[in-house]
Amino acid sequence: MADFVQKTVNKTAVRDLAVPIATVTSFNTLIESVIEDNPFGCVGYTTKAGETIAAVIRNREHYTAKVNFLDGEGKRVGNVSLQSPTIAAFEANAAEVMGNAALATAMLQ
Repeated sequence: MADFVQKTVNKTAVRDLAVPIATVTSFNTLIESVIEDNPFGCVGYTTKAGETIAAVIRNREHYTAKVNFLDGEGKRVGNVSLQSPTIAAFEANAAEVMGNAALATAMLQ
């Protein structure tokens, strides 16, 4: 199992996974299982307005695609980072950047 590695003085940490999550689809499946199965034993609550909030919910979401551009020697010469509101937008945006020959050519200038 991976250990948490402290990154800053405000105690923020990043977990290094032994096996990276391979696809956005498998990531979404993992999230759905946490929402449905509640493996952490979270409890729901009721707001002052009487609204019932489930124990585990998606509060907000966005997906980030990072595309690195490499030269012929494998050295990174540039990158693009895209934030998308949905998995469908993530996949479409990543495919658009990956297939953009003009952008790839410009990165190698």
